[in-house]
Amino acid sequence: MDLNSPKTSLISVLAIAALYSGLMVVQFNYLERFNAYALASAFFIPSSVRLFGVLLLGYRTGLGIALGGLMFAFGVNNLGQTPEQSLIVSLQAGLSCSASLMIWAFFSDKVSGVRAQSIAFGAINAFDILSLCVIQSVLNSGMACLVYYLLPGQLEPVSLHQLATMFLGDLTGAFLVFILLNILMSVALRLRRFAGRS
Repeated sequence: MDLNSPKTSLISVLAIAALYSGLMVVQFNYLERFNAYALASAFFIPSSVRLFGVLLLGYRTGLGIALGGLMFAFGVNNLGQTPEQSLIVSLQAGLSCSASLMIWAFFSDKVSGVRAQSIAFGAINAFDILSLCVIQSVLNSGMACLVYYLLPGQLEPVSLHQLATMFLGDLTGAFLVFILLNILMSVALRLRRFAGRS
């Protein structure tokens, strides 16, 4: 299967959008205790989709994130935003996602390519993933707070505390989910080896 074919690209964008929108539903309906503000959480699990998306699908992930944000805003829960605010916030999330991969490629010798990324997965370690998480968190929280500041009629004023909360939420949501999936995959591999010996 050609991963760069238009059909595969469309399917991957739609899959990212559905997953991101679904995790937004989980975040705002079941993990609201982590939400310090209406739009800022100390543990934001949808950021894990941004992380794994750019690693597996590259720049097209940004389009999926923007579409997923719109699906959530217009189909499930608009968080009290106007349609224009929802559109701008969704586009900002998608843009910061794709830009993070470009910045990571600039700083890392394990990632190359501006139009189509090439990642040396065999050489990637936890520090590399953490650095991508930090880049994504800085970009997304910084751009989001700027957008919230500029949006007319925003729900609440933007503060340094909100910026710090968004940064922490993006970072923990992506990196802790990465660690958890790593542990689960290690356990699954060990169980499979154990089952093969018996």
